[in-house]
Parts: sequence; C-alpha cells; structure tokens
Amino acid sequence: MEWRERGEPRTGKLDTDITYAELNFLRASRLNVGSMAGETPAVPAKPALMCRSFTPTGFRTHLKRWLLLGFVLVVLLLLALSITLLSLYLQVTARLAEDAEELDALRANGTRCLTELEMERVEQEEAERNRSSLEQECQELQEQTLPAMLGKHKQFQMELEAEREQKKRLLERYVMVQEECKEMRENNLFLSKNSSLFRSCNKTMDPGDPSGKCMFCPEGWVVFGPRCYFFSPLEQNWESSERSCRDLDAHLVVIRSHDQMRFLVDLINSITWIGLSDKDIENDWRWVDGTPYGYTPKFWPRNQPDNVGNEDCVTLSDDMSWNDDKCWWLYRSVCEKHASMLYIQSGHINS
Repeated sequence: MEWRERGEPRTGKLDTDITYAELNFLRASRLNVGSMAGETPAVPAKPALMCRSFTPTGFRTHLKRWLLLGFVLVVLLLLALSITLLSLYLQVTARLAEDAEELDALRANGTRCLTELEMERVEQEEAERNRSSLEQECQELQEQTLPAMLGKHKQFQMELEAEREQKKRLLERYVMVQEECKEMRENNLFLSKNSSLFRSCNKTMDPGDPSGKCMFCPEGWVVFGPRCYFFSPLEQNWESSERSCRDLDAHLVVIRSHDQMRFLVDLINSITWIGLSDKDIENDWRWVDGTPYGYTPKFWPRNQPDNVGNEDCVTLSDDMSWNDDKCWWLYRSVCEKHASMLYIQSGHINS
C-alpha cells in the first residue's frame, strides 16, 4: 500500500517496511470509516504485548553497536588491568631490589662480623698464650730471684743494724769528747800525748802557729781543713743517706775546692753520693747546706748532666767526675760537718 497518496513524504524506506505508528494510523482510519457508515465500531482487541518490530538490518546495526561498546569496555578493562598489574609489578620489582640490596648488605655485614670475630679469636688466643708465657716467666723469675732478694734484704737489714749501732757508738763517743773538751776548757787541764784527742789535734796543728789551734773530729771521722768527713760503707738511696748524715749532726758532703775533691777521691773506692741535686726544679742545682752552686767548682764530664730518666741526684766517682743519677739507686755516701776547735799550748787546753 502506498502512503504517498496522502501526501506523506518519502522517508527512503522500502514499501514493505511498516512501522508501529503506521499500523495504529491504519486502525484509526478504519474505525472512523465504520462510524461514519452507521456501523458500530468494533473494539479492537488489545494486544497482549506491543513491541517494536526490528528488521534484520536494524538488529545487526544495534548488535554491532553493542558489540563495539562491549569491545571498547573490554579493552578499557584490559588496559586498566594491565596498568594495575604493571604498577604492582614495578612495586614488587622495586621491593625485591631493595630486599636484594638489604640482603647483600646483611651478607657483607655478616662476613665482616665473622672476619672480626675470627680476628678477635686469634688475638684472644695470642693474648692467652702471652699471658701463659708471662705467668710462666714470672713464676720462673720469682723462683730464681726471690731467694736472692730475700738474702739481699736480710743482708741489707744486717748492714743497716750495724750502721745504726756504729752511729750510736759514734754519737756516744762524740758526746763524751764534747764533754771532755768542755771540762778541759773549764779546768785548763793537761792533755796527755796518748789521748785520742791529742793525736787528732796533732795531725791538724800548724807548728808555726803560736796559738796552738787544733781541729779535731769524733772517732771514725777524718779531718780535712776545718771539716770532718765520715765515709759510710752502707749503701742507701740519696734521701736515706742525707737522713743518716743529719742523724750524725752532719750533711752530705759539699765540694768547695779542687784540693777537697782530691782528698775525697783518694778515700773512696766506689760510686758515692754527694750533697748536690736538682730534685725541686730541673737544672736548678743546689747544695744541701745552701752553698751557692755558682760559687763552687764543677766536675761534670762531657755531655753531663744529661737528666736521662729523671736523674736528679749527683754521685762522685774515683775518676774525679760527677754524674747525675736516679735518686733511688743504692750507693755509699760521705757525710760532712764542721770540726771542733781547741787551742793547745804546752800540753794544756785553753778555751
């Protein structure tokens, strides 16, 4: 049926293509015609389901559209999934790389720790061997030296006791001589030629001196000039030697002249302490009696004093030389004090 007779424009559809609207229009036209002819219009049966009819071409078009949309959605989903998987892969790869670096660092640290532990073990074993060796050497040294040290200590104690006894006798003798001299001065007593006092005075009296001046010393002391000297056989350190001299109302010898130096060297036979030191201030040499160091002769050999290892006290050798030495070494010593003075005329002592 051609719809162009009613003046409908051509839509480009085929004559066989009938739409749902056209069917409704056809039904309405038929009803109107029946009404106009006096016929009771028949009520059309209501369709159970009114749906739009699709042609094969339209169906294919819609199917293509849906397939294209589905394809795009699938592609987008796959792209999103790929991006997500790529991100996860990169994260996992980075994490694995970090874990690998940490593992390498831990391995290196473990290797270093093992090396250090091995070195410490070797050092500990070496220290243990050294300790055992030192203990053995110490034990052997004790076994070898302890008896000798005990013997030397015993000998030193005996010598010290003998020195004390000698000092005691000298002090007693000195007191007796002083009392004897005092009594002779007071009483103008006659001096026997056999007395020790006369023999001591006879060595120092100047025959040409009419005053009969006599310089005498206690028994065991040697007179030289106006002073007496005691050559102690006891080996002590410098401090102990000075204290021993102080106990005898004396002090370590102070060397004031070359003649005195020769006198001392003639009577010593080993290294001997003298009363010179720089214990208080380095290189500030002082005599024990306060005698100015600059006013006395010096007997230092070449390259002395050298102060090697805190050498602060001075010794005298039999080659007429001094040496600075460690103050704790044990040497003999020479004590010095002023001699007593009397005047003897015709065998009588005058004050």
